[in-house]
Amino acid sequence: MGLSSHDIRPVRTHLAPPGPGSSLLNGYRWVCEPIEAVESTAGRLGLREYLPAFVTAFAPTAPRPPAIAARLPFYFGWVQVAVAALAMVATLPGRTQGLGLITEPLLRDLGLTRVTYAEINLWATLLGSAACISIGNLVDRFGSRWVLTALSLALGLVVLAFAQVHGFVAAAIAITLTRALGQSALSVASLSVTPQWFDGRLPRAMAVYSVLLSVGFMIAFPLVGSFVVNHGWRAAWVVVGGFLVLCMAPLAAILIRRSPEDCGLAREPAGPSRATGSEHEPESFEEPRASLADAIRTRAFWGFAAGAGR
Repeated sequence: MGLSSHDIRPVRTHLAPPGPGSSLLNGYRWVCEPIEAVESTAGRLGLREYLPAFVTAFAPTAPRPPAIAARLPFYFGWVQVAVAALAMVATLPGRTQGLGLITEPLLRDLGLTRVTYAEINLWATLLGSAACISIGNLVDRFGSRWVLTALSLALGLVVLAFAQVHGFVAAAIAITLTRALGQSALSVASLSVTPQWFDGRLPRAMAVYSVLLSVGFMIAFPLVGSFVVNHGWRAAWVVVGGFLVLCMAPLAAILIRRSPEDCGLAREPAGPSRATGSEHEPESFEEPRASLADAIRTRAFWGFAAGAGR
C-alpha cells in the first residue's frame, strides 16, 4: 500500500520552522509533531517497524509521574502541598520579616541611615510587587514545576549576590530583586500548586499547606536569626542562597508537576462521605470562572488583597 497525499500532508505542514516571533512552545512542536505524524502514519500503514530508530526513540509518549509516586501509600498531591509550602518558606529573604533579621548589621556594614534604608525598602516593595503580574500566565504556559524551579534558582543566586554587596546602589538593586523574586513571584507560584491537584478536598489541602508553611517559618526565623548573630549577615545569606539553589530548586524540578493528569495520574481519590463515612467520589463543585476585570470588581478580591498585603 502506498502513501497518499492525505497521509503525508501533516508532516509537510508541521515541518515549517517557526517564524521570528514564535514561542519556545512552537519550537518544541516543530521538533515533536513531525515525528509524531511520521510515526502515526507508519502505524496506520503497518510500516512502523521500518522506521529509523531515532523516530521511535524520540516520538512523544504519555507523561510519567516521578518514580516515588508509585511507592507512596497516599495521594501524590500531598507531596505537592509539602513542596509548595517549603517554597513559600524559601521566600524568607525577600520578606519584611526576613530582611528584618539582617537590618541592623546591614546598616552598620554599609553605613546606611535608617531613613535611607526605609526609602530603599519602600521602592523595592513597590517595584518588586510588579513581579506578581506575569506569574499566573507563566504557570499556565510552562507549569508550576519549571516556574518554581526557575524562581527558586533565580532568588538563590540573587541572595548569594546580595551577600557580596558593599554600596548603596548594589544594596538597592539586591533588595529590589529579592522582594520581586521572593515576596512576590515565588509566593504566587507556590500558592498556585495545590489548587491544580485538588478539587473536593481543596479546602483541607490549603489548610494543611497553611499549617506547614507556618511551622516552616517558625523554624526558619530563629535558625536564620541565630546564624546572623553568630556568623554575620553575609554568611547567613550565603547559607540561605545555597539552600535555594542546591535544595529548593532541585526539589521543585524533581517532585513538582503541573497537575495529576499532566503526569499520567488519576485525580484525587475518593474521600469518605460526610453522611455515611463510606467511600464515595469527593464532593464536587463547579469551579468559578472570572476574568481579571470581573475579579477586581468583587468585594472578596479587595478584602483578600487587603488582608494578604504585607
